[in-house]
Amino acid sequence: MTNEQWMDAFSEKIGLPVELKNAHFAFYRNHRELTDAVYEKYKDKHDFSRFIKDYSKVIGSDAYLLALAFAVLRAKDTLTEYHRRGISEEVFDKTMEDITLWCDNCKKKTGFLGLENLGWIQNHLSPNIFRLGRLQFQIYPMYYPVYTSLPAKWKTHIRRGTPIINVHIPQGEKLTAEACEDSFCQARAFFRERDYACFVCESWLLFPGNREFMSETSNIIQFAKRFDIVAQAKLDHQAIERIFGERQSDVNNYPEDTTLQRNAKAYMKSGGKLGTAFGIIKNN
Repeated sequence: MTNEQWMDAFSEKIGLPVELKNAHFAFYRNHRELTDAVYEKYKDKHDFSRFIKDYSKVIGSDAYLLALAFAVLRAKDTLTEYHRRGISEEVFDKTMEDITLWCDNCKKKTGFLGLENLGWIQNHLSPNIFRLGRLQFQIYPMYYPVYTSLPAKWKTHIRRGTPIINVHIPQGEKLTAEACEDSFCQARAFFRERDYACFVCESWLLFPGNREFMSETSNIIQFAKRFDIVAQAKLDHQAIERIFGERQSDVNNYPEDTTLQRNAKAYMKSGGKLGTAFGIIKNN
């Protein structure tokens, strides 16, 4: 299969929009030598996202299309690794769909077509992160956030560096209790031969202060209840980005297009502060 044939097939797999697919193909045809050279140079690097800063100086905003072309070419190697490990193509397809989500984020954030967050997508391509149903899971060395000391409750059980499964919540679908339970069941089966101490999640979704403006029956609160919260902080960057898209200098300028936006905005206007938290589910 030629590179262009793979690009065409993979673009269909992950549902790239027609405009982005056409721009991506046009870039590759016009910069085939550059793209192939970048792929050969960086495909085996541990952190192959670093080249974007260098090439953005040379080709400007087209670096986003270069990043997308690289990711698509590298995904062919990832599929080979999936086959070697005996992982299904269904898991591959669902995991790689995150590329499309982040291309959409790139357009919203920068105004340009392509892939801006290759640093995140390299986890998918390595591969060490997998989408199993609604959630994503990643084998990772245990860490504790900088805003907490090692909690005494866990000190003798889960030390820093111990293998754990990091839980990520991709955007785009409802976070229902049923979907989450199904994902955790899939993850336990998927990683059944791996030695790991627990599931962990660090997210604005776990912040206990969310209860001030969310119903106890909301999907977010129900998701947070799965975890023992061992650390929290009023660090609102992620919450602002996920709820509103970007930070505003005046709280009155935040949009009110959804119930969550309206409630979060009212909470902030009354003096409330959004935050983040770190939670653990012990692997019994």
